[in-house]
Amino acid sequence: MTPLPKPLLVLVTWSAILPLALLVAALVGPLTTGWPDLLRTGLVITLVVPIAVTWAVPTLARAVQRMRGVPAHVVTQACSMKTAEAQHPTGGAGQRSVAGRDHV
Repeated sequence: MTPLPKPLLVLVTWSAILPLALLVAALVGPLTTGWPDLLRTGLVITLVVPIAVTWAVPTLARAVQRMRGVPAHVVTQACSMKTAEAQHPTGGAGQRSVAGRDHV
């Protein structure tokens, strides 16, 4: 796979780090009540950066790369088929898949 363009990689990184930083800050907040802001921020960053670099950013970047490799109409068809299958108790027998084959 080709790497993501830099602007998209920046957006992916920000999208992974922001919720992670907010979650970690909320979790360590009660434990660090009364600490100076510099120490609290340092602790949050110390916890967030390794998680983001080793897990969150790569996982989100792979997901975005997969989505970029699939044409939009295929994604739309797949989503609408799942909705149709969920509405039919027979499991959607006889419906066509994205590739044009019957579901088994």
